Amino acid sequence: DSKKADQLAKMLRENLGINWDGSDAAQLYRSCQAMYRSYGTMLGLCVEMMAMRSGMKQAEYFVVDAEADTHHFALNFEHYTHFTSPIRRYPDVMVHRVLKALLC
Repeated sequence: DSKKADQLAKMLRENLGINWDGSDAAQLYRSCQAMYRSYGTMLGLCVEMMAMRSGMKQAEYFVVDAEADTHHFALNFEHYTHFTSPIRRYPDVMVHRVLKALLC
């Protein structure tokens, strides 16, 4: 949800003076890692959870055709298949990461 992600970045920047870049999955990861290094585990965990919550949106199901945008932001995959229950999104992401590590 880009609106929520923008609100999070603005809040971190304006209220806490934290440089935050969530423009893509790689930058989001780097920003989270910088939080842990600069501010420690407690604030790092808080901000990481806020980033996860702000970035997630309701799962969308559709039939894929040539026009469909199948890119997954968090995983930065061009094509993505959601194969678990929407209430288990984080395990779904982890499964994709493990599969990619094993297959690539």
